[in-house]
Formats: sequence, structure tokens, C-alpha cells
Amino acid sequence: MQLVVAERAEAVHLHPSKAPVLEVQRVLHRIEGPPLAVGETDALLRVIAPPDDLSELRTNGITCFYFHFGEAAVFQVMGFREDGHLRLELRRFR
Repeated sequence: MQLVVAERAEAVHLHPSKAPVLEVQRVLHRIEGPPLAVGETDALLRVIAPPDDLSELRTNGITCFYFHFGEAAVFQVMGFREDGHLRLELRRFR
């Protein structure tokens, strides 16, 4: 989220076993560095998601909520299960 704010990006896409992807002016840029480990997206979601949204993900396989990143930004967080793994999209709302 810090990188999204610093780069004035619209979103970051997080997929297990792949490096994060930064979305800038609707163009996707893979961030150089190691891929996310399996389970990292789950761990991140457990830190930022309200309990009701975690329950919604378990029940429906998808959740969407807003997360306040300090005073810097508000993100719309969408999480969904695909091929047994959790994918996240953190889109800057304002």
C-alpha cells in the first residue's frame, strides 16, 4: 500500500507464487523481486480485514471492504479464492 501511495498508482494485485503487480494509469507493471509465498496473501488479509469480511470469504469465496491506510489513503480491498489460493486487489479509493 505504501508503494501504491508513493508511486501514485491505482492498485496493487497480489497473487500467490507471483511478484506483486502495480497498476499505474491502467497499465500493469510486475514489481521486481521475489514472488509472494503461498499463504502471504492470506496472512495480509487476516491483518487488515474485519472479522465479518473474513467470514464472508470463508462462506462465499469472495469479500470486499474498505481499509484506511493511516492518513495516506483509503483502499478498496477485494479478496477471492481462485484455484485454491487467495488473490487480492488493493485499489486506492482516495
